[in-house]
Formats: sequence, C-alpha cells, structure tokens
Amino acid sequence: MSLRRGPSIVTDGLVFYIDAANPESYVSGSTTVNDLLSDNDGTLTNGVGFDNKSWVFDGIDDYINIGDVISSKSLALPLTFELWVNVVDNANSFNLFTTDTVSPYYGVFVQLTPSVGGERQIQINIGDGTGGSVGNRRTAQSGNIFPTNEITQITIVLNDLTDVDIYINSIISSTPTYSGTGGPIAWSGGNGYIGNFNNFLFLDSTVGIMKVYGRGLTQKDVQQNYNALKGRFGLWVE
Repeated sequence: MSLRRGPSIVTDGLVFYIDAANPESYVSGSTTVNDLLSDNDGTLTNGVGFDNKSWVFDGIDDYINIGDVISSKSLALPLTFELWVNVVDNANSFNLFTTDTVSPYYGVFVQLTPSVGGERQIQINIGDGTGGSVGNRRTAQSGNIFPTNEITQITIVLNDLTDVDIYINSIISSTPTYSGTGGPIAWSGGNGYIGNFNNFLFLDSTVGIMKVYGRGLTQKDVQQNYNALKGRFGLWVE
C-alpha cells in the first residue's frame, strides 16, 4: 500500500487516513482535507480551526464532511476506527463521527455522552439500513472511561455486532454493554462526517487524526499506532 509521508503506523488493512499535521493531508488555512490513501477530499465546514496539530471544533456548528470515501467501500466487519481527540468537559453530548447516512441508520456512528466527573461514555452504533430505531442498529456502550480536557487516542475494534473492543491510549477498557436488535452492517454510499449528526450533536473538541482499517487491529497493532504518534501529542507510556 502506498502511503504518503508519515511515521511507522500500522498500514495493513488501512483504508482511510487523514492527519491535520501532515501537509499531504491538510494545509493550514485550507477548507480541504485529503485522504492520504486516495484522491478523495473532505471539506472543513463553518470555520473549523487549526492549532498546528489538530482541527478545532467549536461545539456550535463546526464539522468535517469526509464524503463517501468510507461508505463507498461497503466494508464488512471486522473494522477498526482510531482517532486522536481532546474533548471538553461539559454536560453536552457530542457526535464523534458518522461514516454514512444516519437517517435511516447506515454504517457506523459514534457518540459521547455528557461528562460525569471529567469522563464520558462512548456509544458505538452499527446501522443495518432498515430504519432509525433501536431495532435497526446494534449499540455498544462503554462505562465512564473517556477522559476530557486531554489528548486521547481512542481505538474502536468492531469484531462483530456484539464483540467490540475499546482502547484508550492503547489500553483496553472494560467490556461494553450491548443493546439493539439490528442486523448486519449496511451501507448506502452516503457522506460521513466528523463532529456532526444530522446537523445535531456538534463536537466541541480537537481532532488530530482519523484512521479506518478494514480489519480488526490486535492489541499489538494498537500499541504500535500509539507509540508512533504519542510524541506529537506529548503522551508517553511505560
């Protein structure tokens, strides 16, 4: 696989990769973000900022339209999603990302619950394309594991509809709670978004990197990705 400029991340199975600090992916002042694996472009909308490491979302109306670069691949499980974010500590729910149309539910969409004691829960949803209710999706809900007001690597490994691994800074978290009765993941070829859910739940956070893999990463893979990029964000492990 050809990958334009970057540290020694895991590339096996990588199907989507945007990086705010990589000039091949984003140039300060631009409203265009480029997938490092293809010629697909996304669009920064409503004044998404940039702090030299990450895109900055204001929680009011900022988002990135990543187009159909993920949904058009019609990927089957297992899948892996990795983001580097710094989410504020407040009482609002946020949409981290969607990969496809969410009315009805298609693809994968991930949301963060209101902060409690400086931590948030992560809600991971898989849509089957047949409607917009609990019967048309599967959901994995974490406990209060997601830290706020600090740079965090989150890795979500969707092994199956009721087998989801969540890693925070390369450390696996407790087993999530599962709900919903939807069928297998379905795709419509619609646009995906970072920080926007049907013009609702706008993200108040920074996002430095988003990667998608068409396979389930192992703990070793997750650790490699963390070690490759932690220095940029001032994070370290023993």
